[in-house]
Amino acid sequence: MKLKIAIITIYALLLTAQFCFGQNDQKESVIFSELKDQYCSEYLDAELDRYLFELQSNTSIKGHIVFYGKNAQEGRNIQYLNALKSFITHKNFDPDRVIVNRGENLDKMIMQFWIVPHGASAPKLEKIFVNEKINSVTRFDAAWADWHKWTGSEWTIYSYSFVNWGCEMDLNMKSFAEILNSQTQLTGYLVVYTGSGKGKNQGRKVTNFAIKELTKQYKVPKSRLKTIYGGNRNEPELELWFVPNGNAPPLPSPDKIIKN
Repeated sequence: MKLKIAIITIYALLLTAQFCFGQNDQKESVIFSELKDQYCSEYLDAELDRYLFELQSNTSIKGHIVFYGKNAQEGRNIQYLNALKSFITHKNFDPDRVIVNRGENLDKMIMQFWIVPHGASAPKLEKIFVNEKINSVTRFDAAWADWHKWTGSEWTIYSYSFVNWGCEMDLNMKSFAEILNSQTQLTGYLVVYTGSGKGKNQGRKVTNFAIKELTKQYKVPKSRLKTIYGGNRNEPELELWFVPNGNAPPLPSPDKIIKN
């Protein structure tokens, strides 16, 4: 009889332990998916749709998106972080069920999509992003840029973003201007690179267009903007830099010999 009671007691303890372990497993946050340096809108939209569908399918769980920006492209980091939040709103998804947090900048742009069961702790960030005052020469953004002429009209195209996200977002002129206007110790440098063996004149058309946009649309004093022709690259590009007063401007890094 005592042996039978002992066996029943052990069995009950094992069931309790199994139940407890099961509860603990359910109360752990898990990564649903992770994207690294993925910029194309179609892929991001599909991944976010899949993530929100998972959250809609189970009302007992919540979402937690952790965003890590990429070094030397803060302008683009801001755009993608804002786009994540806008996407959730655009889908009419309950914003209280998805939290978006930002960690420190890394060598790659990373988006982690977490599932947080009821009662589970949210994922912890080792270091959160701190928006500090700019006190060193800093590349803010870069994107494909070129000048074109079509049936008598002229324009500059930044990147390829003909959709909301694009595979490579446009330059973040708005945030670049806001920082320049708020931190008067900075000078904005536009470093332009031309492709296909084109030279300074082509680069000047691109920077003239960009300066006009910054001064007219975003009210940056022209005296606070400077340009550098960086030479030829395999793809034409425009970089936005912040240079604190007293610092040397950024050094160009062309892929090919500079053409005068």
